[in-house]
Amino acid sequence: MKVTNITVSEIKYDLSAFKKYEDRLKPLLPTKKREIVSFVLRNTDTPTANGLRRTLIEELPVKILTARVEDIETDEEFLIRDELLDRIHSIPVDQNLKNDAVFKIDILNNDTSKRIGHVYSESIVPSSGSSSDFAGKLCDSRFRIAELHPSKHLRVNNIIVMEGYGYMHANFMLTCGIRYKPLDFTDVWYVNPRGFIERGMTMTSDVLASTKGFNDITIHDERILYIPNKSCEDHMSEAGKSRISNFSTVIKKEVKFYSSSVSHPTEYLLEVETTGTVPGRQLIKSACLNLVERLKGISKSLEVYLKDPNAVPDGDVIASITPTLTKVELKGETHTIAEILVYNVQKLDPMVANVKKHIVHPMKRTVVISISHSEPIRILMDACKLGVTNYEKISSSF
Repeated sequence: MKVTNITVSEIKYDLSAFKKYEDRLKPLLPTKKREIVSFVLRNTDTPTANGLRRTLIEELPVKILTARVEDIETDEEFLIRDELLDRIHSIPVDQNLKNDAVFKIDILNNDTSKRIGHVYSESIVPSSGSSSDFAGKLCDSRFRIAELHPSKHLRVNNIIVMEGYGYMHANFMLTCGIRYKPLDFTDVWYVNPRGFIERGMTMTSDVLASTKGFNDITIHDERILYIPNKSCEDHMSEAGKSRISNFSTVIKKEVKFYSSSVSHPTEYLLEVETTGTVPGRQLIKSACLNLVERLKGISKSLEVYLKDPNAVPDGDVIASITPTLTKVELKGETHTIAEILVYNVQKLDPMVANVKKHIVHPMKRTVVISISHSEPIRILMDACKLGVTNYEKISSSF
């Protein structure tokens, strides 16, 4: 495995098109640096690349602020308490914030004019007597959370830190979005024998051989149309021919298409947009180390079954071993780890009789791996070790 094309760019905000409102818009911009981290995983596989993507989105522990409706005191009749809590939950906060930190809001709009005052996240301050200090700071001081009419006040006591995961709620996320793209294959359009334009997937190398000025990354931003032969073009309607101008590149030659069931990409592009709470490189590294720790924990729990196949389960890994089929239940895990282990088992022993995963219930984070193998526990431990090696390689690049 190899990590290439690593770039980290700061997100800039261009207000030149809004000169009239620039003074009013500037205070609303994030005060912390947000980044886009882009990189390419080469000589990899889908479960490894997708496992990193899923972990970045929903499987990292994330801290947010929360409070109870009962702790909101206000005489602003237009303020909706549940909406206020949603805004507080959405504030991106420094992930080094202490778990026992307690904050409060106590603000009065003393503007004598009739202007509505905005309440920003900078109004959240440590509560008196709290064991927290200012070492943990809110990330965006200008995050708007409420509005107050003149002479109205807002007080929120006992704003505390809560930790959760992206699979619980989107507030528990350290990314604003992830672009995830296999580079071995390219989506293109083609004209079928009946003259209709359809979409398909072909090898990127074949497309690059027929074009100039692109590489395996930039080619994916192009709209490419294949016209296999003159017969296909002659069958196109006038409306269909008028659509040809919508494509940036037109290639007149035969093309071979691949379905997702037979394509096995080995190169992936990932672009991760951060919220500003964690530096981009650190975020990728944290996701890799999170996967490493989980895989090591599973391997360690499986080790007891090597000594005693009938061992009493102690923890979140439960194995049921028989001569024909072994089932390993992983509590707290779903597709991410299961896909990695199933793929790695098949890679380590292509002749394995049977290995598959089964999600116990969509609402439960529990997955069962079934395997028929002469040494089921040993090969699952080796699969964990291979996964650890892969993610440690990625982590070392950041």
